[in-house]
Amino acid sequence: MAGTQQKRKSLKSFKNRRKAIPVVIPKKQQAIGTTTTQPAPRFLIDYKNTKLLVKFISPQGKILSRRATGLTAKQQRVMSNAIKRARMGGLLPFVNYDIAGNK
Repeated sequence: MAGTQQKRKSLKSFKNRRKAIPVVIPKKQQAIGTTTTQPAPRFLIDYKNTKLLVKFISPQGKILSRRATGLTAKQQRVMSNAIKRARMGGLLPFVNYDIAGNK
């Protein structure tokens, strides 16, 4: 009886998790145009890539957690810094007032 309840709890946690988006952290010495073939298209984490950054922000404008995004700890740190840098540069809003309702 206890085993089936634990399975149900573990299955529920996967329902709320988003599908992981493959991202790459740019290295300083690595050239971007390498000739190695990659199995899947990967996205470079950069503050100017707003289409990618929007996927990691909630509708209210908050940065989503690692549990929700499926990123590693290192990727999450780089992603949060890129989002903060894009906010300071004016590329992303700090708060979405339309959804938050705080006008």
